[in-house]
Amino acid sequence: MIKRQAIYREVPYFSQKLLLLLTLTLSTLIFFGVFLTAQDKMVYFTSLSISLISIVMMIVLDPFPYSLNKMFYLFFLIFMGLAPVVQFESNIVFWGGHRFSAKEYFVGNSILLLVLLVYSVTYYLALYSGRKKNMFKRSVISASESETAHIELNRKSLYLAVIASTILTLYFHKFNLTNLLIRFLSDKAVGESIHSQPISLIYHNFIRPMAGIALVITKMSRLGKKSDYFLLTVLTLITIFPLGVARYYAAAIYIPIVLVFFEGKFRTNFLFLNIIVILALVVVFPFLGSIRNEAFFETWNSFRVSFLNNLNTADYDSYQMYLKVVTENFIPGPKQLLTVLLFFVPREWFPSKSVGSGHLVAQEFGYSFSNISMNFFGEGFVNFGYLGIFLFAIVIGVINARYDRLYWTSNLTLWKKTYYNLFIGLEFFILRGDLLSSFAYSMGFLVSTVFLYYLVFKPRDKKCRNVFVNMPSGFGQARKIK
Repeated sequence: MIKRQAIYREVPYFSQKLLLLLTLTLSTLIFFGVFLTAQDKMVYFTSLSISLISIVMMIVLDPFPYSLNKMFYLFFLIFMGLAPVVQFESNIVFWGGHRFSAKEYFVGNSILLLVLLVYSVTYYLALYSGRKKNMFKRSVISASESETAHIELNRKSLYLAVIASTILTLYFHKFNLTNLLIRFLSDKAVGESIHSQPISLIYHNFIRPMAGIALVITKMSRLGKKSDYFLLTVLTLITIFPLGVARYYAAAIYIPIVLVFFEGKFRTNFLFLNIIVILALVVVFPFLGSIRNEAFFETWNSFRVSFLNNLNTADYDSYQMYLKVVTENFIPGPKQLLTVLLFFVPREWFPSKSVGSGHLVAQEFGYSFSNISMNFFGEGFVNFGYLGIFLFAIVIGVINARYDRLYWTSNLTLWKKTYYNLFIGLEFFILRGDLLSSFAYSMGFLVSTVFLYYLVFKPRDKKCRNVFVNMPSGFGQARKIK
């Protein structure tokens, strides 16, 4: 008989919130006061406002220890608040574009302040609509208790799926483990092995992440054994080695793995995940970025992890890409969104299918590099102009609020809870863009999660089939752990 797990815990976060609010606010003020020179006061103060608002709302807008909402504000703090003002004062321009004036930065910042307002109001209304504020005093701590009591793990199906995905991954990498360890070798090997866009999409978005997703969903079910976790971890490292894939890919897989294996730590320490991500952006991601190509072996000795220098790299081009389309009034129209929604349709069947918005901007303005991203709000602008910026803010606000609320307070099915953890990692990718790539990966990960769930987990008997297929979606009853 499966040991039943209590699914709610009451955690006092007030002191943690206050300490984090004071620490992050003070750190930001020191950053702006010590490292920046306020070349233009309007740019300086609007960037400071974006940063401080992001910190405050990240801590106070929702009561959860980690959430999609918190990842949204963390993205805004770093990519829309800190990085732009550093690049402005350093006269940094990416991809051979023109230098933006102080007025253009001020206009861009002013729009983003309105975006923060629209998003925050939308999220708050969607989160608390029809619910009492005190409903979040207790939070879900494990997978659905009633579901895990009525399902069982089919290990044969689990390992059949994961080993098949591992063999295919090895095949596309020419059965050379070295090709799996370094990204430029991985990209080269897969590019030589796959010549069809549909096959490439299926492999990257559905097949390759299967081992990592299987590890997450098995751990969340609490039905696996230590040997299962060990073997799935090994297969995950083989197929999705952190240095052999794009950083957003690694984040989407390894953030949920860390979350589910150190669940208690993240749930009892408010914003602990955000702190880990900040450290990753400051230290780990610059390291991963330095080995994306062969230049790593030549420049390792000059590798630096200076935060200011890091913010001046093209990894933080998100703001400038958004500002470019706004200042140039570049609006190709809704065909970009149509291309995103029909990402799975081959170009042979869809001749007018566009390219990603970042690539399109690079072509239009003669940038020196075309494989670049497009900020989520820049995507809104290229589709619908200024209205699109705020429409996209409303959409992401509703999605984040509804999913946060369901995850923390509802009796969700296992695959939905698993995908929430994956979506935590994908949130940054979606916001940084471009939307064509991030949407394709999000849908691929979703299909892979659902596929594994229905393949691997089976109802214990016929009477339990309705529980397995249609778990209740309402709010559960709180029960305190002693």
